[in-house]
Amino acid sequence: MLFGLCGNALLGIGSKTSTLVIPKVDDCISMFLGGNEQRKNLENDYKAYYLTRGWLTYENNIWNEYQRSIEKYGRGKTRSLFQIMLKHYTHLVVIDTGAYNTGCFLKETKKIADELNLSLKTIPGDLSLLYQALEVKWAHNFALIEPGQKITMHNMGKCEGQSIHTPNW
Repeated sequence: MLFGLCGNALLGIGSKTSTLVIPKVDDCISMFLGGNEQRKNLENDYKAYYLTRGWLTYENNIWNEYQRSIEKYGRGKTRSLFQIMLKHYTHLVVIDTGAYNTGCFLKETKKIADELNLSLKTIPGDLSLLYQALEVKWAHNFALIEPGQKITMHNMGKCEGQSIHTPNW
């Protein structure tokens, strides 16, 4: 199982008997883009809400939440709420990992982007970190947490107190 820091969810996790191998990424978006630096570079061009087919089919995705909000609050309130929630975003970006045909769901993502007032863009993913993990090429892109140790910001390549992925808004 590969997992990034994901809102610091892994901090303090450890194993008594096994070495944990954790990619040094802020979250799965950075993992699918090839690393934190690649994501940061993309954000210089546009501020994006990212999707893959997996995220789109997950039951608690942004589109399902939008639909539930319409049922509960009505279209007008929901649009106002989502405008506030997404005010810093300009694009809905589909990450094409090459693992599936993006054309199968681009019509749906276009509808979502239009409804959320975001521009739709598809970008190529980079699965190099996934391949490195599977090929045991852990070098500097992975933290090796020895048995008895806990995951910290320091061993994930961050300074203590440093926040994970901070958008440049």
